Amino acid sequence: MRTTTIRPIGPRNQVTLPAEIIKHFRIHPHDLVSFSITKEGLLMKPVVVLEKNEVWEEGELDAIEKIIDKQIKAGEYVEFSDMSKADSFLKKKIK
Repeated sequence: MRTTTIRPIGPRNQVTLPAEIIKHFRIHPHDLVSFSITKEGLLMKPVVVLEKNEVWEEGELDAIEKIIDKQIKAGEYVEFSDMSKADSFLKKKIK
């Protein structure tokens, strides 16, 4: 992937993202992104907003970290096509 792409700002202050960036970051129409000013310039990151009842508790996060460490040591991993499937899988594993 190229690291530099130049795009014009449109009359409505919009920028068209290059297809390779859209594909790499799996960005879809109506996805949310955040913008931050950094020392190097502008940082744009895809974001997901979760409802309060969908947020993981600290103990659950510790359990997830142990699961991940165990999988890494065993050379195993599980791939998911979307976040809801990953969320369901992890909730079942930590119970």
